[in-house]
Amino acid sequence: MKNDQQEAFERVLVTSLARVVDFLKFAEAKNAALLTFASAWIIGSINLLNGSNKLSDDWRAGFTVALPILSVAALLSLFSFLPRTLLGRFHKDPEQKKALLYFGDAATFSPAAYKDRVWDRYNPPDNESATRSYLDDLAVQIAVNSQITTRKLRIFNAAAFLIVMAMLAILAPGIKALALIIAPLLGVSP
Repeated sequence: MKNDQQEAFERVLVTSLARVVDFLKFAEAKNAALLTFASAWIIGSINLLNGSNKLSDDWRAGFTVALPILSVAALLSLFSFLPRTLLGRFHKDPEQKKALLYFGDAATFSPAAYKDRVWDRYNPPDNESATRSYLDDLAVQIAVNSQITTRKLRIFNAAAFLIVMAMLAILAPGIKALALIIAPLLGVSP
């Protein structure tokens, strides 16, 4: 008879890892969208600044200020895609040199050697549904992927803040022009 508590705990860990990986995908998608948005505005800004249609000084200043801010936001978003492949930076277990659930470590084995190592470490004894090593490695993957996701979301927040600042720089001349139009209608001198 299998250990029901151990089996339930394994299901909790596997489900938690799946959720964390979904959040990681979500963070990647958010950064991809932000990179696309910033890139489109960079190209548009360059075209407007170098185009044949003359921009007013206010609009030229707005796009000139926004362009480097958009560039930094795009670079931040791009930086979020750099892979974190050194598990040792996150988790140091002196008893296990390789984390068999981590793709970077799994790739260092031949298929046959990997199968043997997984069998040795994760094949549960009779009346057990999982080995302690397997449950530990699942927990490590949850923690590491959570740290990576948190890093990506922090980068997204910083890049999104920069995008907002760039949009304010671009919109400033329009807000000024709108104020000049509305002020006389309200009986206020501009």
